[in-house]
Amino acid sequence: MNSFFCGLSLAIPSLYTEIITTGALLRGDRARFPAFDPFEHPVALQLGGGDLMVLAECARLIDYHGYNRINLDCGCPSPRVQLGSSVPVYWRNRYSWLDVSRRCNGQSPSRLRSRRGSASTSGIPSRSLPKFLDKFRETVIIRSKREIFRSLSNQSPKISRFDRDGNFILQFWCCAALCSTRRKRMDKKIKIYANDPDAGAIEQFYNAMEQDYSVRGALMADAHKGYSLPIGGVIATDGVIVPAWVGYDIGCGMCALPTSFSSDVVRKNSQRIFHKIYKRVPVGFSVNRDPVACSLVPDQLTKPGRKAFEKRKGFHALGSLGGGNHFIEVGSDESNTIWIVIHSGSRGIGHGIATEYMRIASGTGKVKEGHYGLRTDSDDGLAYINDMEWALAFALFNRMEIMTRVVEVIGSCCSGDADWASLINRNHNHAEKRDGLWIHRKGATHAEVDMMGVIPGNMRDGSFIIRGKGNPDSLYSSSHGAGRTMSRRQAKTQLDIGEFLDEMRNVAARVEQATLDEAPGAYKDIFEVIRLQSELFDVVAHVLPIINIKG
Repeated sequence: MNSFFCGLSLAIPSLYTEIITTGALLRGDRARFPAFDPFEHPVALQLGGGDLMVLAECARLIDYHGYNRINLDCGCPSPRVQLGSSVPVYWRNRYSWLDVSRRCNGQSPSRLRSRRGSASTSGIPSRSLPKFLDKFRETVIIRSKREIFRSLSNQSPKISRFDRDGNFILQFWCCAALCSTRRKRMDKKIKIYANDPDAGAIEQFYNAMEQDYSVRGALMADAHKGYSLPIGGVIATDGVIVPAWVGYDIGCGMCALPTSFSSDVVRKNSQRIFHKIYKRVPVGFSVNRDPVACSLVPDQLTKPGRKAFEKRKGFHALGSLGGGNHFIEVGSDESNTIWIVIHSGSRGIGHGIATEYMRIASGTGKVKEGHYGLRTDSDDGLAYINDMEWALAFALFNRMEIMTRVVEVIGSCCSGDADWASLINRNHNHAEKRDGLWIHRKGATHAEVDMMGVIPGNMRDGSFIIRGKGNPDSLYSSSHGAGRTMSRRQAKTQLDIGEFLDEMRNVAARVEQATLDEAPGAYKDIFEVIRLQSELFDVVAHVLPIINIKG
């Protein structure tokens, strides 16, 4: 069937690869999977996937192999396909043909095909097809239902034939590529660990990688769309630091501490500990009545940094948790060791610093989404680095203060102590200089050789204690969590509160409509996310929650 639908092209392929999926290319050996012997020319690559924009990105990424054609194959209804195995699935996102064509900008002619479904069921916005045909004068074969043809009354493509299902083929010539509006060829080294990254994350990642100062990049297994750079994005730059790529909550990160408290006693007193922690640790927008003593000196901040510090109540915020996905977790691992795990950041101070320097970087005095960088040898660049590092230290102090209070609370109910020498305290929103490059981590955990880290999953499945392998392909990074599958608004409208209550029945936690956006169903499968990163770290312990505190 594929041979028949090949249509007109500069060289009609006589060989067709087996379908290679976008997942295989993103996670696997991109050099080996699509390789072929030059003797086999002419040959067509069969590329299949469930997300149309990811499919187009993959076509662009492997274009250098020199295929005579790349077939973008969407629409296989196989159940095992839809579970993420090695053949294509239905389109899950609605994008115009124009958007897709802008992505497939390589030297190989490309074809888009939907094997089943009408315009409405396959996700093909047929009203955009005339615009696509009018703009591009290259070969594209579009196979779909007759409904799309009805939108082409002002076009005159060559109709080859209709099949028994009413499908049709459009053919017109291709000079060199599918898209005349070309994006830059991506000659930079990248690695994608995400199993099924959303199109928004892919879009942001490649836009960031196309900046002249971007040298290398990696997209972690928990990647999803963020602000300017996707959450889970890691990019190394040369001579430039980008405040938006570090993000608003500078120093947001994880802290984990093993203890000698009895797991049985903690479980028995879980409700008591739960309520006492809420009394000791301010959550949400709350801060302490009095400032907390700290060795950090605000005078070390630059003028924009001091402005942010004063506006965000300074040391009054130390030891406060914040809201959203920030949490305190008391749990037990496989050996019944009680761990205290904390997720929190710089409590608004980092946000203020980010805002000030994003205004400066944009050159407009306004915060603008985009890839506005500061030269690291400029006054503004050096000032941002100074204030960022101060905020990173503040975030570490903040988690330490919270940890101290939680240890005191548990100690008031149980005998035992904390193993402070084994404390793990790791930022995952930061930039650091390594080997002459600035590595930006936006929601990614630093994972050097033997470096300990923490990857949280969700309120039900707890957290993983990991030991890094220092993989250079990931820029010495790993995911910072499971990654969201839906927005907070979607979670509150689509998830069931009854199911949430059932999932959390063995955990002392706030399980209510207000925290439904943090339910396990709002996140990716943490076990799959961990599995995808076997090259990046070893799992040391899995901590299952007994108590969970949310802002």
